[in-house]
Formats: sequence, C-alpha cells, structure tokens
Amino acid sequence: EEIALDLAHVARFRNALELRNDAPDSPLDGALSFEFKLLAFDEITGKPTTAPLPKSDDGDPLIEAGTRLVIEITNHSEKPLYLGLFYFSPDQEVALFWPQIPGSHQAITPGKTLALGKSARKSDQITADLPPGAVEALDTYKLFAAVADVNYELMGQEPLRHPFSAPRAVGAQGGDPNTLDLLLAQAMGATLLTEQEYRDL
Repeated sequence: EEIALDLAHVARFRNALELRNDAPDSPLDGALSFEFKLLAFDEITGKPTTAPLPKSDDGDPLIEAGTRLVIEITNHSEKPLYLGLFYFSPDQEVALFWPQIPGSHQAITPGKTLALGKSARKSDQITADLPPGAVEALDTYKLFAAVADVNYELMGQEPLRHPFSAPRAVGAQGGDPNTLDLLLAQAMGATLLTEQEYRDL
C-alpha cells in the first residue's frame, strides 16, 4: 500500500508540473516576465534593491545555499491578472508560493512588478537552501496567470510520505469553478462534482 501511495504522490506531482497553455493564439502569450535576482541593499540608503545572478560558462544561473533571492514578476498585458506561483521541491512537494495569504485573491494591475523577497525584513526574504544531506538540488517554479479569479489553493501537496486528501473542485471565493480551477483540481486527483453538487455547496 505504501508503494501505491508513493506512486500516486509522484503522479500528482508530474500532473501539476506538466500543466501548460500551448495555445498558439493565447491572449496571455508574452503577458508576463519572470526573473530571479539577488537581493542587495543600497550602500547609501540601505534600502533593498536587486542585482543580477551569477552565471556559469553555459549561461545557467548559479545559486548557492544561503543566497537571498528576489522573484520579479511583471504584468505586461493591458488587463489585471490573477497570478499563482507554485514551488515544486525535490521531495515531490507542490506548494503555493504566491498568493502567500490563504484566501487572498488580488490581481496584479497592468505595468506592475511584483518583487517577492525584496525586503529588509528577514521574515519576508527568500533564502535558497538544500534538502538535508544534499549537496545540490533542482528547484522548479511554475507561474499561472488568468484574467479571472482562480482558486489556486486547489493544487498542492506536502512532501512524499505525508498524508494527502484530494480537493473539492470549488472556484475562488467558494463559487463555481472555471476551467483553470478544474484543471488544477484534476491534477491533484479531485473528483469533479455534478452541477447539483455545486449548488449544494
């Protein structure tokens, strides 16, 4: 039974990781930019700022354990966008990284840049780390965007060997789910409700 649970856990992880919008005419194509930077501080004012990440000879970013990072997401579209940033860990965890407050559904307005971790407060900073005993690891982040509110909390699971319960496919603020809500829930193995079941929620 334990092996079966582990396989189901890995399958959910891969399902979530493979979600993407491949439509060639998507109105959100090119709507966002997403970049990792180093957290730095102005030498005169002491205010937080950013610096480029060091790179290898192949152009890949080099991040050492303990490095403080900033994640910059900019909305280049003409519409407010509801963002969901997920973290996929080496131990098969799927965690909602943004929004950071459960139930928070605030759209990012056109032209605005969200700078996660750009703060002088340690509690708000992002620090790169490694799993216990590891000398290197690959962390993966996946960004979703939609013009309508989305219940991003539908998709998530703790690391391998932790209990899991499939979510109920409910939309943002408890309303009817939209297409992306359903995709997120299905990736986590949710059973879709009938129209009557939605009305009874």
